[in-house]
Amino acid sequence: MNADSVLKKFSGVFIASGEIRRVVYEAKDIDEAKQLAAKWGVGVEGETVTISTESPPPLPEAYDEKTARYLLGGISRTTLYAELATGRLKRLSGTRRVLVTRRSIERRCELN
Repeated sequence: MNADSVLKKFSGVFIASGEIRRVVYEAKDIDEAKQLAAKWGVGVEGETVTISTESPPPLPEAYDEKTARYLLGGISRTTLYAELATGRLKRLSGTRRVLVTRRSIERRCELN
């Protein structure tokens, strides 16, 4: 196969032990997909859409000031800093920026 040919994914169905099964295979075009399906005894459903099975990326451990205020219902900067000062919200230590921990935001939302 040369570098110019692009393969597409096709799905087909067949019956095994009384159950309908699906198979995904690659071919250059629909005509080749039909030829392969006939050769293997599989019915062609058509070209498939790739579905990602990866899990979503993890949530961040801390949010910047603007995002934290948004997540907390659009509170003001003054309210955010007051909640940090009283300990209702926790700041990520060791940073120059104000980063509010995700857990403290979740905990505050549970209290309200």
